Amino acid sequence: MMAIICVDAGTTVIKAVGYDESGLETAVARRETVVTRPAPGHTEQDMHAVWDAVAETVREVAARTGGAELVAVTAQGDGCWLVDAAGEPTGPAILWNDARAAAIVAAWTRDGLAETAFRRNGSSAASGLPHAILTWLRAHDPDRLDRSSAMLTCGGWIYSRMTGEIAADESDASAPFMDLTERAYSPNCSPCSAWSGPSGCCRRSGRARSPGSPRGPPRRWALRRERRW
Repeated sequence: MMAIICVDAGTTVIKAVGYDESGLETAVARRETVVTRPAPGHTEQDMHAVWDAVAETVREVAARTGGAELVAVTAQGDGCWLVDAAGEPTGPAILWNDARAAAIVAAWTRDGLAETAFRRNGSSAASGLPHAILTWLRAHDPDRLDRSSAMLTCGGWIYSRMTGEIAADESDASAPFMDLTERAYSPNCSPCSAWSGPSGCCRRSGRARSPGSPRGPPRRWALRRERRW
């Protein structure tokens, strides 16, 4: 019998649900998460606390259902979850609803840069997208960028803890860095130049962490720093 555990890592609640091979729900576990607001317009999460909540819910469901053949993960999107060369966080995750880069996006819109990028990537500029957050960090916290090796989303962070692989789902990485006409990573898709490098580059960052290592991932990108900002 094939059992599946599905994880929904939302912004305020993380939930794991067990299903049997017929699709019948067999168990549910939930953990609330903490969103911190250290300054006006700032929304952040402790990346290790998010992972701990995921691991706890998966273990709880697995204990109640006898384990699983597969763990599937969906998670909050966008934001900026930075890790170093060892795959460890260089600070708290900056979330999709963070507004610290609002003035930067407003300037891009006023100068026509946002419209130019939209014609390539189909993504409207927003303060919670990684290109805006990276630009803000470059101006206000350059030391963190110097310590960071890869940029992930929440789902990519969870995947890295499960497998030891630094990667991002293609759909997550596409906003705002994919040129839709070429279906490839392009630095021309962003008004900033904070990140540069090829698509399709995944690397190992260490041993996989429990609760398990899913097999057969979809095509994934790693957005890694190739030069100094």
